[in-house]
Amino acid sequence: MLSLLALSTITTATATTYFKETFDAGWEERWVTGADSGAVGLAENGLQTQQDAKFYHVSSAFDSFSNADKDLVLQFSVKHGQKIDCGGGYLK
Repeated sequence: MLSLLALSTITTATATTYFKETFDAGWEERWVTGADSGAVGLAENGLQTQQDAKFYHVSSAFDSFSNADKDLVLQFSVKHGQKIDCGGGYLK
């Protein structure tokens, strides 16, 4: 009976990935920095800022899609490697 109960509570989650970046060869052509943005380079797991106390804006194109009647989950991570008083990262 316990096995039947456990099976009845299992759900399957499915998702479609619309954009994923692995920063392999050619990443420089896929990512664009703004005219007044600080310089970025490739680090171990992604992009790394090259200058202190600068604003950065980096973007990459992706195919259009619709999430009509579906949830949309956006995920990114930021690691602040310096001891800073004020800083942050956001997705726009």
